[in-house]
Amino acid sequence: MKLVFTLAAACAPFAVSSAVTIDKRTDPAGNFNLWGQIGSSKVYVYEEDGLAYLTTTAVNATPLSFNGTAILAPSGAALHIVPTSGTYEQMGFSTEITGNEVTETFLWYGKLLMWENTSTGWLDDLFWAKATDTPGQYELLWNSDFITQDAGAVGLKWSQ
Repeated sequence: MKLVFTLAAACAPFAVSSAVTIDKRTDPAGNFNLWGQIGSSKVYVYEEDGLAYLTTTAVNATPLSFNGTAILAPSGAALHIVPTSGTYEQMGFSTEITGNEVTETFLWYGKLLMWENTSTGWLDDLFWAKATDTPGQYELLWNSDFITQDAGAVGLKWSQ
């Protein structure tokens, strides 16, 4: 009986602390940059002609904002993906939805950008970077089927 009492007393602090809910979602407030890591280089998301790119030059980063489900550029255009099976397309920024583009259900796991597939309930992080002909510049792709074609996965995080 004494052993049980001692064990229960020893576990009591953990029982209290385990009841605390930890919020894994951390939404950015105000403008922020999205960035990732390619090798040893930090890369930043920027918009050019409606397309999403990554650059190693921080001053070229497009300041973004978050409205709770969409990521917006200063122009009001929303970051979009095409999550259809078989797609391996460059992401972009749109003011109008055409075809299978999706601009909503983005969320954060800590500071890591995820997209919630409302059909499956899964959280996806299928961002990929593909080098362009310009040194330090990459196309930002959504890779639904993990096609590798000269590209690699990149996690995107926010910072202010």
